[in-house]
Amino acid sequence: MIEVDELGKTYPGADTPALQGVTFRVPEGSVFGLLGPNGAGKSTLIGIVLGLIRADRGSVRVDGADTHGGAVRPAVIGMVPQEPAFYPSLTVRENLEIFAAVRGFRGRSRADELARVADIARLGEHMRASAGRLSGGLKRRLSLAIGLLGSPRVLCLDEPTTGVDPQSRRFILESVEALAADRGITVIYASHYMEEVQDLCDHLAILDQGRLLCTGAMADVLGRQQRSLALRFPAPPGRGQLEALADAFLVVDAAGDTVSLDIGDPLAALPTLAGLLRDNDLRPESFHYGEQDLEALFLRLTGRQLRD
Repeated sequence: MIEVDELGKTYPGADTPALQGVTFRVPEGSVFGLLGPNGAGKSTLIGIVLGLIRADRGSVRVDGADTHGGAVRPAVIGMVPQEPAFYPSLTVRENLEIFAAVRGFRGRSRADELARVADIARLGEHMRASAGRLSGGLKRRLSLAIGLLGSPRVLCLDEPTTGVDPQSRRFILESVEALAADRGITVIYASHYMEEVQDLCDHLAILDQGRLLCTGAMADVLGRQQRSLALRFPAPPGRGQLEALADAFLVVDAAGDTVSLDIGDPLAALPTLAGLLRDNDLRPESFHYGEQDLEALFLRLTGRQLRD
């Protein structure tokens, strides 16, 4: 559904590119997680996919159409931004009517479309409420309803669960899952909530400093991490102890009192590992095999330093 090839973008006056040679594919009907620290290039990438930002290099095709040089047809793609993008002084119904009119709906077809998206977002009893006075969860649901006007084939969601209560968060996640599974909508899901992305998305891409660090099916990407053995020690290992482990195994991650090793076949590796631990006076408090999750992968790829 979405084909991104060698995408590059540098803003005027910037010292470094916002995007550098980004290439990936988004299968039709998938939920595609887009991850990256602050300043990774996610917003620029979404803007180019929407046709709102012009790339310097490369190409983007959405449903077979090149987005370069103009916005994608509204019938193809919808957007649910991180910040509410509706009129707070108007009611929920008035907002939906305005955005439906922009989509080209008139008369009876507009009323039918409002009823359809209000039902999906569970807004029926709130249609007369002032949009500006809605709770955080209801504002997200209104944004979702606006994004679904016109039945787009692709829906981009930017941090859709930030600042909402647990019930609204669960509803949004279940709604996104149903949009892909039942309606065949392709979803681009940008979020900082790793557990949420891991549970919801079937494909993903991880960006940092404008570069693509990792992409593919979620099961394949995480499957590459499943040979890791996480060892937790009473205190952080010393430099010499870490070097001894690194001489025998690939150190996947070392942070504080926990070290993760790629040990391959555990039955073959355990005797060597046991000898190394004994010879280097390392006594783990706990072992966890095959529990490398998306957050661990993300931190390993992007680092642990704070981002502004």
